[in-house]
This record gives sequence, structure tokens and C-alpha cells, in this order.
Amino acid sequence: MIMYGIGVGGSAEPMVTFMLTRNLAITVGYRVWWNRTYTGICEAHLVGRDSQSAPLIEFQSIRHGATVGLTASF
Repeated sequence: MIMYGIGVGGSAEPMVTFMLTRNLAITVGYRVWWNRTYTGICEAHLVGRDSQSAPLIEFQSIRHGATVGLTASF
């Protein structure tokens, strides 16, 4: 299935960094992605059959979760 369209999106990632040593740091945070499509096309490509398409009126997606990172500098 293929979907494409026109819309808007955004992301935010607040983070805090803790220096463990002079050259080693750990970062913790939270990441949020948001996308919304207002108009587009949804296509289904089936095996052994003709492709079918339908208008994509509205599609919204949100993803979020905690993040952890470790940074070493030399």
C-alpha cells in the first residue's frame, strides 16, 4: 500500500544532559512526532490483480517515546 498527500507535521525533543566525566555524558529526553495529511491518494498494489486507488481525505499519525543517549568525546 502506498499513501501520499499534502499536509503538515512537527516534532519536539526536550533533553537533559548529565556529564558523568569530562569526556562522557548521558542524555535523557522525550521525543514527539506529529503528521497530518489533508488530501492525497491511497493506492493498493495487489499480487495478481489490478491496482486500486482511493482518495485520502485525512490521515494523522503521532509517535512518541523516551530517548537515552551516551556521548563520548576524544
